[in-house]
Amino acid sequence: MAGALMVFGGWFEVLHGSGAGLWLLLIGFFVSVSAGAEVRRSALETALQGVPITEAMSSPVVTASDWLTTERLLEELPTKGRHSVLPLVDFDGRASGLLAVRRLSAVPAARRAEVRARELAVPLSRCPVASPATAWSRRWNVRA
Repeated sequence: MAGALMVFGGWFEVLHGSGAGLWLLLIGFFVSVSAGAEVRRSALETALQGVPITEAMSSPVVTASDWLTTERLLEELPTKGRHSVLPLVDFDGRASGLLAVRRLSAVPAARRAEVRARELAVPLSRCPVASPATAWSRRWNVRA
């Protein structure tokens, strides 16, 4: 509501010849967009409260091997689906970290044959972890 009032006030000032109204209009737009995003996040958080993580996960879980080079992983990526983050597994099949797919393309082409996926990933020790049976909660820093 406050953002909408700021947009309206800024627009009013711009129409009446005040260039400063443009700043008010832009700030009001930013406040409105941010408030809308927060309302959507809050609604999603409320809707997920108590839902088992298994029901929110995609299945089957698509993983990548942490020892693969960036080059090899980029070749295999089309078969991995449309995920923006991939869980990595080690030689024994245990989870080892999370890899944001966009980080792969940030590796210079000359280094893609030597940089391993695990070097780009967030280690599992720094990731919130829960078992599939755990109900969704606001406290993600608790290990299950």
